[in-house]
Amino acid sequence: YLKQFNHKGQGPGEYPMVRRVLYDAATSWFWVYSGNKLLAYTEDGELRSELALDESLMNLWELVDYDAGHFLGNRMNSTEPYILISKENGAVVDTLGLSIRKFVEPYIKAEDGGNIFAITPAFYQIVRSGDGYLLSNLGLDTFYVADRQQGLRPCLRRSESVHGIKEPTFLNAWVEAGGYYFYSTVEKRFAPETQEGFPQEYYLMEKNTGKIYKQYVVNEDIEGQDVRLDPAVIERTQHADEGVLVLQADEFLEYAEEGAITSEALSRIAESLDEDSNPVLMFLSFSGQ
Repeated sequence: YLKQFNHKGQGPGEYPMVRRVLYDAATSWFWVYSGNKLLAYTEDGELRSELALDESLMNLWELVDYDAGHFLGNRMNSTEPYILISKENGAVVDTLGLSIRKFVEPYIKAEDGGNIFAITPAFYQIVRSGDGYLLSNLGLDTFYVADRQQGLRPCLRRSESVHGIKEPTFLNAWVEAGGYYFYSTVEKRFAPETQEGFPQEYYLMEKNTGKIYKQYVVNEDIEGQDVRLDPAVIERTQHADEGVLVLQADEFLEYAEEGAITSEALSRIAESLDEDSNPVLMFLSFSGQ
């Protein structure tokens, strides 16, 4: 732990809520996306920039740091979902040229006590890959790789269009490690009466052969820990070859009480925790070989 700052509020230089925090490696600023504005702070919490956003940018699915002058966003309910947003004034300056003919809703609407609500699992439609990004909007049948110069390259296509399937299965991009792609799938299926649905499976694909296998990943430091690899593990990191596993303190202590922790370093951490402690972070490094 190093430091913290908080500027929650409704006034200038403040955010009413935090939708996403982006780290800008070029300036070492932290950009806070709150829906109606973008604010940049130094590591000490000093305000450096405040950008008011157009109404069309208040509900982005995702927002990532693209280059020194732009963010890359994924708009909801748009036939041109991928846009570049200026870090200078918060305006949309360009699109990546990917158009969808029909928007696909990732959520299912359900009713409870007369109230209608939307249920959505985790979808990843902008995922870091090498020096660029994998783009997999739910309304597109093709995955694309976008480089930092706005170049696009198709890399994977569905055999059956998503627009003709009542309950489609979506692919959640992948994490590249060694000779494999680790990814997950999620079915757009939910039963309101049981509150169960969106079944998810985890797979890996061999790069050279295209063969697909179910994942079985072992953490040698914690016996019996269920490790799942998909874009969730690199969501909090700056580079596609680094990942983070998050273990809540109560979960971590349960492993310790069961004698499942085999690492001396993790055992020492367990001795200093209680159930209200901060989560334990385990860092992953993905080999490119």
